[in-house]
Amino acid sequence: MSNKGTLLLRLDRPSGFGDRVVAGVADLSLIGDNRRDVGKEERRHRVALTLNAGPDDGRIELVPGLWQIDAVLASGEKIQDERMVAADETITVDLPADRSPRETLEWQHLSGQVAGHEVHATRRERQALPAVPKWVRTSLDVSGFPSDAVASQGAGLETGLGPVLPPISLDEFAGTLTFDEFAGPSPVAKCSYYGQTDAAAMWQMLVDALDTQPPAIPPGLSALGQEEQQVQDLYSSFIVPDSDLQSADPEETVAERVHYWAIVEAPSGSSLLSLPVPWYDKDGSSRDVGILVRHVSNDLSLAEVAVRDPDIAAMLGYLRNNRLTEAAFVTKDYERWLWSKRRNPFAAAAGGYVLLATQLGFENAPWTDWIRNLNGWFPTIPDGAILEGYMCLNGPKPLRDFERAAQCFQSAFERGIPHYTIGLSWLRSGLRSLEADFGHLKDASETVSLASRLAETSQVFSSFRLKRGQTSD
Repeated sequence: MSNKGTLLLRLDRPSGFGDRVVAGVADLSLIGDNRRDVGKEERRHRVALTLNAGPDDGRIELVPGLWQIDAVLASGEKIQDERMVAADETITVDLPADRSPRETLEWQHLSGQVAGHEVHATRRERQALPAVPKWVRTSLDVSGFPSDAVASQGAGLETGLGPVLPPISLDEFAGTLTFDEFAGPSPVAKCSYYGQTDAAAMWQMLVDALDTQPPAIPPGLSALGQEEQQVQDLYSSFIVPDSDLQSADPEETVAERVHYWAIVEAPSGSSLLSLPVPWYDKDGSSRDVGILVRHVSNDLSLAEVAVRDPDIAAMLGYLRNNRLTEAAFVTKDYERWLWSKRRNPFAAAAGGYVLLATQLGFENAPWTDWIRNLNGWFPTIPDGAILEGYMCLNGPKPLRDFERAAQCFQSAFERGIPHYTIGLSWLRSGLRSLEADFGHLKDASETVSLASRLAETSQVFSSFRLKRGQTSD
C-alpha cells in the first residue's frame, strides 16, 4: 500500500478543439496539517490543466490531507476548490471553467481576448441595456495573405472594456450573439495587408503618427491586398484560405523573411498589427492566424492577433497576461521551439522570451547557443537580436557582455519593429540602459521610446494605435 493519494484534475468545460490543448495551471497547497514528517517540497505542487484531457493529464500523487486548489487559466479565469485526499484513494475534481461564448471564438477565449459565456449571460441579466450605441465589433481571421474566397460568420461578445452592451440574443454553446436591432447604416470594417520594405521608414512612420495620420499606404510598406465587410452583428469573421505564403517549405531556412503587417480600419480608429506568418506547428502544418477587432466605444477600438496552435496557445495567453512563470510551466518543451527555430522562428522567439524571463540566472544553460543562433540565422527578425542583447545585458557573469549587447540592440533596431510587445519593451529598456556608455544608441533609443507611445502594451504581438478614423490619402 502507498502512503499517498491521487488527485485527478479535470476542466469541466465543453470544448470544440479537435486537439488536446493545455488551457491552464493549478497550484496545490497542503493546508490544515501540521505534520513534521511532510517536507516543504511535498506541500506545494503545480499541475497543467488540459482540454480534451488524456487519462494521465492532471494526475498527481499527494500526501493525505486537505488541499487547496488555485487554478489560473490562460484566459485569465481563476478557479478555487478544496479537497480532502486520503491514502490509496483517487479523487477526480472537475473544475467548473467558463466556456467560449461560441465555438468560432474558442481560440480567442483561450488566450483571454474574449470573455466567456457565463460572463456575457450574467451581465445581460443584471443590467437594463440601452439602445445600440454607435460601435461594433469585428473579428477578422487571417492565415497569410487575403484571398478572394471569403466566408463570413457571426461571432461572440466581449465585456468589461467599454459602454454597456446592446440587447443581444444568446443561444447555447454554438449559438450566435447578434443585435436585436441596428441603429443606422451598418458600418464597414476594413483589413489591409502589407509587406515591410523599409524598417527605418516604419519606425519614423510611428513617430510621425503621434501627430498626424499616416498616408493610405504608410512609408516602409508595400500593399498586398485588402478585405472589407459590412458589419451586421457584434462580431463578424473573414475566413481566409491558406495562401502561397503559408504553403512554403517549413523546413527551409529563410534568411530574408518578410515582416508582414495588417492595418485594420473602422470609424472609431485604426490599428497597425504585426502578423507572425507563416506559422507552422510542431508537425510542420500551417496554422491559422486571426485578428480580433473590437470597437468598444465611439472613441476606442481594439485589434489583436491570435494564433490557432494548440501547442503554444496557452503560453501566448499567459504572455498576454504577464504571467511568465505559468507560461514557462505550460510550455515545458519551449526549448524544443528554440531547437526547431528553422521551422518557426516566431514560436522560437516566444520560447526565448519565456526562458530569459524565468531562467536567465542559470549558468551553462544549453539554450544560450540557441538564442545566439536564432539571432544569426534570421537576420531580418528583430526579436532574435533583442533576445541575445537582453541575455548579454542581464545574464550571469559568464554571459554578460555589454559591448555585444549594444551591438545586438542596434541590430534589432535596424531590423525593424519587433514581432512581440515584450520585445519592444526589452528593446526600449536595453537601449536606455546602454545609451550613456554607447553614444551611437541615443538616436535609436529616442525613436523607440517615441514609437512605443502608440503601442498596445496588453497584447502579445506588436500592435499600435494610429490616429482616429481612416488613414489619409
